[in-house]
Amino acid sequence: MKRFSLSGLAPVTACRRAIKQLQPYLDGELDTASARAVTRHLGACRRCELEANTYARVKAVLARTDGAQGEAEALARLRRFTEDLIRPNGPTRTTD
Repeated sequence: MKRFSLSGLAPVTACRRAIKQLQPYLDGELDTASARAVTRHLGACRRCELEANTYARVKAVLARTDGAQGEAEALARLRRFTEDLIRPNGPTRTTD
C-alpha cells in the first residue's frame, strides 16, 4: 500500500489529497502513517474536517439499514440530510 503524506504540500493540494483519502480513512483501510497524516490535516483544516464529518454521518445513516424497509428509511434520511445541507440557512431540524 502506498503511503500518503501531506507534509510540504501547498494547502489546496493537501486538501485534495486528504479528501481523496477520506473514504479509506473512515473505513480504517489506511496504513498507520497515512491515517496519522489525514488525522493531522483534519485537525488543522476546518473545511476538510466538515467534509469528513459529512461522510461519516452519511456512512452511519446507510449502516443503519434493515432490509428493504430499512433501505427505504435510510434513503429518506439521506435525502433529508442532503436537503438540509443545501438549505441556505442550514438545517431546520435535527437529522437522524
